Amino acid sequence: MSTGTIAHMHSLVLLDNCDSRATSTALRRTAGANICVGMDEVGRGALAGPLVAAAVILPRECVLPTGQRLTDSKVLSPAERAASDAWIRRHAELVAIESIGVEAINRLGIGWANRAIFGRLMDRIGTARFLVDGNLRLHGLAPHGARIVCRCDGDAYEPAIAAASIVAKVYRDRLMECLHQAYPCYGWSRNAGYATPEHRTALLSNGPCTHHRTLFLRRLLGKDER
Repeated sequence: MSTGTIAHMHSLVLLDNCDSRATSTALRRTAGANICVGMDEVGRGALAGPLVAAAVILPRECVLPTGQRLTDSKVLSPAERAASDAWIRRHAELVAIESIGVEAINRLGIGWANRAIFGRLMDRIGTARFLVDGNLRLHGLAPHGARIVCRCDGDAYEPAIAAASIVAKVYRDRLMECLHQAYPCYGWSRNAGYATPEHRTALLSNGPCTHHRTLFLRRLLGKDER
């Protein structure tokens, strides 16, 4: 993934498998009923930065190296996530990433963004069985013939969802690290745009920037918002 791609803040769809032939094959195979696509998002509750979601189709037989595991990305260390992300990108039949930027979130809301981001992934992938983390209302989004199964804590139990969770988390964290270079006062390389004490203090001292979510800040800061 190039720095230019990471720094891109507008909506995008990225099919990012290292082997383009494998990706094309996976897309063609989604016409079959046995394809299972795991999907998850990251950044929904952040005060700054985009919402990112990923979709992953794992090979039918997955054997991870010793010490690696597919689980909720939040329980893995940064080093564990990076190693698992690299394995997923090497071995997955498909990896798709979608990002919705702050401008759209501020204009249309995070609820809209959360539905739209999964809808875009499903449109790109086509007919399949989609496993999605969380108790979400995604009715009406599935392509014709597809099935959506939403499962609470799915990233802890479904390997495909866990893989999507890891890919989305690593992608967004790297993007926030790039934004940190331009806005170091907020500590985004450490807090990824979430409402940590460090981030809250920086907002009170410096005010928000163009990468902050205005509605979130009104709720958090009230009269202190600038």
